[in-house]
Amino acid sequence: MRYRRSPSTAPPKWLTRIELAKRLGLKPKTLANWASLGIGPKFTKGIGGRARYHIDDVERWEASL
Repeated sequence: MRYRRSPSTAPPKWLTRIELAKRLGLKPKTLANWASLGIGPKFTKGIGGRARYHIDDVERWEASL
């Protein structure tokens, strides 16, 4: 017997660069540029070298603005 997970209504804990760009009203390239300059929200690189932003870090960064 297989069990299905019910769809979560909670926001995801990790955001892609595209998802974060949409949230902030920016282009993903802007976030990439900020990352190379060491500014903007803290991020980590996942499998394949793609940036991921933890929602807690994003919210902390937003509150500091």
